[in-house]
Amino acid sequence: MMTVTVCKELIDTQGINKFISDKIRLVASDEVIDLIFENDSIINM
Repeated sequence: MMTVTVCKELIDTQGINKFISDKIRLVASDEVIDLIFENDSIINM
């Protein structure tokens, strides 16, 4: 199972909060480094 995670600050800055599914995990920018070490693959889009 793949988890989609997005940086919350980017979503807030772009004003697209209402378009983000509840299934997408939002994280603070300072949590991104932890995610890199927790996961086998990271896709940056």
